[in-house]
Amino acid sequence: MAFESDLVLEDGTGVELANTYALVATADTYHALYGNTAWEEADADQKATALVNATQYIDLRWSFVGVVTSPADPLTTGQGLSWPRTAADSSNLVDCKGDEWGEDEVPTQIIEATLEYALVSLAAGRLLPDPSVVDTSDRRIKKTREKIGPIEEEIEYSDVRSPRSIRKYATADRIVRASGFVSLVSGGRTARA
Repeated sequence: MAFESDLVLEDGTGVELANTYALVATADTYHALYGNTAWEEADADQKATALVNATQYIDLRWSFVGVVTSPADPLTTGQGLSWPRTAADSSNLVDCKGDEWGEDEVPTQIIEATLEYALVSLAAGRLLPDPSVVDTSDRRIKKTREKIGPIEEEIEYSDVRSPRSIRKYATADRIVRASGFVSLVSGGRTARA
């Protein structure tokens, strides 16, 4: 579990050890506005864990247009998260509303999606499927049994295939897609989702 004191906010400067796009106070204000009582009932450390999980989910699930902003200090190894970003030609990125987002900003849509995914994470825990419950043929392992002597192994599979597919979280997914920053790479072409 993450503690609130473990949160390292990406503030738009390309923070090397950043692990969240939002802090608990920001999330508290946001979820109070929408009346999300599940968020209000959680303690600060549960909220911190949810924010870290949400940020990790965004960075692993989504492929964004542009490139990660280079850190100003050449001695650093680089920023820890996918944002901030710039266009490939070093210009500012433009969202679906035509607003420009500089290389020193994390767009509001990314922060709001983090807050929505964090709410889901309170109930669901980790947001990505656990790859340890599938075998190499993408079959879900329902039950395993091992016996040491004489050696015996039994694996029971579910009829469900492809459990590695990404789960969909309607509200947060829509926020990310509607931002205009999502990149779909197909056959060498990039198109916005």
